[in-house]
Amino acid sequence: MYYYVGDFRWLPRWKKKINRIFFLNYTFCLVLSLLNACLVHFLILVLALVLTNQATQPS
Repeated sequence: MYYYVGDFRWLPRWKKKINRIFFLNYTFCLVLSLLNACLVHFLILVLALVLTNQATQPS
């Protein structure tokens, strides 16, 4: 009976911890995906500029 009560006392803390971990993981993934998208766009822009420069200035 005491263990049951103790279990219930511990549950909210664990829930908070798990929620915090999930939230942090989610935000981290979100930021990472945003950065990845920005990097991809930046790379595409750079490639496009390089290609246009090569096309306009034949060596």
